[in-house]
Amino acid sequence: MLAYLFDDRHRQEFNARRMNYWDAYIAEIFELLGLRGRALSTGEVERGGLAGVETLLIGACSGRRLSPAAREAVTAWVEAGGALIGFATEGLDRVFGIESLAPQAMKEGYTAPTKIQQGADDWAINGYVELRSHALTREVHHMLHLHQRIPVVSDIAIARLAGATELGVLYDVNQKLLCLPVIAWNAFGKGHAAYFAFDLPKTVWLMHQGRPAPDHPEDGKYPRAHDMSILGQNSKLVPYADELCWLLRNLVAVKPHAFICPVPPRDGRVADAVLYYGGDEYRGPVELSIKAAEFMHELGIPYQTNLESDLHPMTKEEHAYIRSLGTEVSAYYHLYEHDGFTMKPEHYRFQSDKFLERFGYRPVVSVNHCVRWKGWTEPAKWMRDAGARADNGFAGKCVPNDCHFRNSASFAFGFGTSYPFYFWDDWRGGNARIDFMEQPIVGYEIGHRTSTSVRRDPDTRAFEEIHFIVGLAVRYHLAVNLFYHPYYLVNSESCRDALRELLRYIGYLGATVAHFNNRMMAEWWDARHASTVGAPELSDSGLTVACDCRHKGGMTVRLPLPEGRPAAAQCNGAPTGHRQVREFGRDWLLAVVPEGCSRLDVRWASTDSGRTA
Repeated sequence: MLAYLFDDRHRQEFNARRMNYWDAYIAEIFELLGLRGRALSTGEVERGGLAGVETLLIGACSGRRLSPAAREAVTAWVEAGGALIGFATEGLDRVFGIESLAPQAMKEGYTAPTKIQQGADDWAINGYVELRSHALTREVHHMLHLHQRIPVVSDIAIARLAGATELGVLYDVNQKLLCLPVIAWNAFGKGHAAYFAFDLPKTVWLMHQGRPAPDHPEDGKYPRAHDMSILGQNSKLVPYADELCWLLRNLVAVKPHAFICPVPPRDGRVADAVLYYGGDEYRGPVELSIKAAEFMHELGIPYQTNLESDLHPMTKEEHAYIRSLGTEVSAYYHLYEHDGFTMKPEHYRFQSDKFLERFGYRPVVSVNHCVRWKGWTEPAKWMRDAGARADNGFAGKCVPNDCHFRNSASFAFGFGTSYPFYFWDDWRGGNARIDFMEQPIVGYEIGHRTSTSVRRDPDTRAFEEIHFIVGLAVRYHLAVNLFYHPYYLVNSESCRDALRELLRYIGYLGATVAHFNNRMMAEWWDARHASTVGAPELSDSGLTVACDCRHKGGMTVRLPLPEGRPAAAQCNGAPTGHRQVREFGRDWLLAVVPEGCSRLDVRWASTDSGRTA
């Protein structure tokens, strides 16, 4: 069993002091990794709650408040064979194989910094991680971006190694090497412990949701979602939050846990990546949406077109025809000049009601006017309350409005991830999960230059961009949101050629890629959230996993395998699509299970059948 420490008493205490309980986001990280775990309170740990737990995660908030009894219980549990992962957890130095400077300074009577504190606020980058070469860090950070280290967005504890192996070394905010361990791995008794000197859940949370949108952005225009990104001048070609989660996955996989892959299967086969497509059509002419839908249908690609529900001339007959081609129709939430283009909850409700009145359903995944945003989580709650499931406006690119290329092609992980994620509230909302997701835009008008704001270039075909994105998505099993306006799909041959090249290159790689529109992606992510995988039951001949899949297209389960052990899979006693791969420094089995409850059986084989390089 997998568990994490979540003490609601601690959360209430933090929130009462107007502070966030960052440990709450461990649940969202589990969501991203496709893990199913149990939350334990400090009291449960003290009373024997670790019985049956194989892996335990402890965050920085509750990890600084462990009672002596809880520390003793955790220490004995690791020594007996448990796997511990701690984020700036205090009082367990011997287990982690480190020596914190805080108790040493008190003992020897000198004054010295015991942690590197964040600067101006919670969103400030406070240092950087450079991963060391180790089986647990293999392939986590892309080799072409070695010069770009992973930002840390929290306080950083100062410690030194006392028997542990260094997995990551610390650089300060000015990129100066500090020669201090920031991630460590230690064998303790029969178990293992991983130590992070920083608050990983907080770092991932704030990379995802960014800082609250400024009322007055630096460019003097209205606040946009990409103004919230905290990455600053760091390269946005690196999915920092995903890399931290991939490292965490490697650490968790030291024990035999099952993961639900973020990429759904395609036609019963394990898929390498999922690409999903949409774009804004605004207020007509409707021929743009019709012809764009027809073109995407010819390619076999689902698509979504977003329109202004109270102003667009689309008829019900045109709407039905467009949807019959596999193109979803949704809302482009626009603003009104008469009230200064102000974002208000009543605008969302009015436009959602109008969409329902005209087309018989509420928008599922929508876009705000010019990817506008307000505050931190307020628009997410307004859209949720208006009946929507997801926003599609966290664009990774951040270019000033006076830049001639502001609307041209971009590829960026501006919020540290390629994957959808659910919003979580701040201390005012009890740090609760908001049942509404973000689908960050990763690729924008990629592969052509027709959309350039000034002096449009209809001739250039930048297919190397397509190759890079597809290659990265396939290699790391990403979910990539690709944004193409209907206008360019209809009026730009170079835009259409970019999508043709995307399909050709996927075929050239021999990759299996699932193609979705924004609504399909939201439905998959919600279904994945509702699905479960049990703890693997091990035997001499293999292992068995109980699965409950809520997605009509099935899901893929990822299982860590013993080193060099070929395996084959069956589901409910029948053959199922599966693939054995070596990735991230270890062997894995990827196996497809259908919708509903099923039993996945993995049996050790005596040959190399099923292995993929």
